Amino acid sequence: MVAAILCLAVRTGNVADAVDEATGLRGFMARDMKPVFKAKVIGPAATVLLRKALRNDKRDWPNL
Repeated sequence: MVAAILCLAVRTGNVADAVDEATGLRGFMARDMKPVFKAKVIGPAATVLLRKALRNDKRDWPNL
């Protein structure tokens, strides 16, 4: 069971490449980026809720 789950792991490079292809924008962070706070953060980023991710997405998203 664990081996099956580990086989489904997605590498960060693949995710970055998919973002590049889907949005036409850079899908990775610069290597010199550092955390602003020392606290651990869990959950989705609030910025994900604020704008469309894909240029061809015609849905009307609420401005939270």
